[in-house]
Amino acid sequence: MAGGAATALAVLWGLAAADSAATPIQVRSDPDAMRLLRNAATAAQSTPYHGTEFLTAWHGGTSTTSTIAVAHVPGDGTLLRTGTAGGAKGGLAGLFEPDSGRGQPGLGGYTPVMLDLLTRNYTVVRSADDRICGRAAQVVEARRADGSAAGRFWIDQTTGIMLYRELLDRKGRTIVAAGFQDLTVALPAAQAVPDAATTAPATVGLMAGSWNHELTRGELNSLPGAGPDGTSWKVPRGLPGNLSLYVAKEERTGGADKPVQLGYTDGLFAMSIFVQRGVLDSAKFAGWRRTTVHGRTVFERAGRQYWRVWAAHGQVYTVVGDADPATTDAVVSALPRGGPGLWQRLDRGLHRLAGWANPFG
Repeated sequence: MAGGAATALAVLWGLAAADSAATPIQVRSDPDAMRLLRNAATAAQSTPYHGTEFLTAWHGGTSTTSTIAVAHVPGDGTLLRTGTAGGAKGGLAGLFEPDSGRGQPGLGGYTPVMLDLLTRNYTVVRSADDRICGRAAQVVEARRADGSAAGRFWIDQTTGIMLYRELLDRKGRTIVAAGFQDLTVALPAAQAVPDAATTAPATVGLMAGSWNHELTRGELNSLPGAGPDGTSWKVPRGLPGNLSLYVAKEERTGGADKPVQLGYTDGLFAMSIFVQRGVLDSAKFAGWRRTTVHGRTVFERAGRQYWRVWAAHGQVYTVVGDADPATTDAVVSALPRGGPGLWQRLDRGLHRLAGWANPFG
């Protein structure tokens, strides 16, 4: 998600055994709306395009916007990098996602697991056709049990790719929006997208080469020292807000302090939790808001996504996502609690976690 939202480099888990305490909303969705969302993922891989995507998040009346250049060659993959769409500032850091990868919800379309979660928690219906980014679009809406819109998707009528998506709060206000700022449906220049088979991970960004170890269920149930008194911590399959586990990965390299990435979503809103061995140095959080969430000291920040960071039982927990503050606080309350200490690796750790996923995926 979250972006909000979040791309490839995640391993999707089957969720039949999810143990969320919340009961999913059993609703009937429009088959045509579901077809559009289902086909968007295929269209994103089969359509050649290049352009600029943006993501805007609103928090407390202020907004934060990021832009990224994209170039996709079917059968190879997508290059994403900061700078202009034409790559005028060549050499800037980028991320290459091969078409063989698996994506998170976003402009790249929905996987079957994500669609299943979406229909478990929302009613998915067609809305009035529209135009976006200068192109005719079919609009799909995800509605809550009370009938209010929680998310909307604009699907290109010609190619079937997702042009734009937005998340809304219960008052109908847009809290996250992502889409194409400009788009050309054509093959990009030959040098724009490297060959996935010949591109070394070190040249395509942190996530392409790092978060590639899939955690087994046994490993998830025995994260060392994360529970009270140094005992192991059983990772929850479900969290407040109907959030279900769909990502479980850790870095390929690093020692005992390497972080574990746990991704949760209800099919629309996404949240990622990082667990890393260490303790917390509160002096490092200049500019962050220090608050108390259900008896624990938490450092928080709102920007492109909500951030919550705290320490418990020799571990540092970082929660990042596009869910509303109330849901985020409920998630924090459901996770291990503890007090602040000293974490010498804070600067490196937060920098690395900040790039955990592509929010435009």
